[in-house]
Amino acid sequence: MDINVFIFARSAGLISMLKEAIDDLRSSITIVQATHSPRKILDNINPNETNIYFVEVGLPVQNHTGIKLAREIQAKDLNGRLILLASQLESVIRAISHKLQFTNIIDKVKELHEIKFRLKSILKDFLIKPQILIDGKSVCCDDLICLEVHDHELRAVTKFETFKVRGSLASYEKRLPDYFFRCNRYLVVNLKEVKVGSGGYVLSNKVKIHCARSKLKELEDNLLILSNR
Repeated sequence: MDINVFIFARSAGLISMLKEAIDDLRSSITIVQATHSPRKILDNINPNETNIYFVEVGLPVQNHTGIKLAREIQAKDLNGRLILLASQLESVIRAISHKLQFTNIIDKVKELHEIKFRLKSILKDFLIKPQILIDGKSVCCDDLICLEVHDHELRAVTKFETFKVRGSLASYEKRLPDYFFRCNRYLVVNLKEVKVGSGGYVLSNKVKIHCARSKLKELEDNLLILSNR
């Protein structure tokens, strides 16, 4: 899975440390923007891709530049992951008070080796266990059984709960790993959770899959490919 990274910070030193830590990972991560300009971040967002945003929020209280940018990012990219760069508890409290949905916090005053360790831990979770942000809720893709439209409402069905989701099925489908499959206009399933049942295919929660005839051969082929990995 390819990951795009955006970095917003006022300190060139902090930007440099983050870039160095990301480069050390040598993985499928692209730094799209590393800047102190909110406009450069917003102008380069593609919400149909997998994006992680590192945003410094510990800016002057009267400015709120970092918090304002974070809110604009979340309005533009519902599935984007927000990671706060903060050195003071007050910054985090302000972020919470503005109802920001952030995934992690990195203490920006730490030494480089500590930032690298923290950053690698965060990014490796994305690379090893792909996740998707659904309405501000971080969901491990392996725990997601399916996304379905039911009574004109989009729902996410996980191994632990079922909940309503804003947005379109297509918008989430584009963000999911390649082991998810679109069975029909109303259903995207996790192929890892598909089993052969009596009279067809069923999900791990015992729900029968209704696959369009035109997609059935493709479903079978994808299941075969997955089983041979």
